[in-house]
Amino acid sequence: QEIVHAGPTAAGRASSEVYGHGASAYAPPVLEAWREQGELGRLAARGGDWARAVDVFADAVALRPDWAKGHVCLSRALDKAGRGAEAEAALREGARLCFD
Repeated sequence: QEIVHAGPTAAGRASSEVYGHGASAYAPPVLEAWREQGELGRLAARGGDWARAVDVFADAVALRPDWAKGHVCLSRALDKAGRGAEAEAALREGARLCFD
């Protein structure tokens, strides 16, 4: 018996409205953790703590590999931390995950 996906549920659509495109694929606790890591990364970057920004942006993109902006932020933090080759690799990996 074949199961046909009927499309996003109302709860899934609500997640996408709150957390952005593709959020309906993730459980609410994952989305909350992702949002928290993204905010911590933003604060670390704003404060110039690039090592911390790398760590938390890496955690955030691990939670939501489809978050293109997170891959860009991770790449920028890596570059600012003096890890240029890793920054390039992170950006390529983000493009592969988000746009392939």
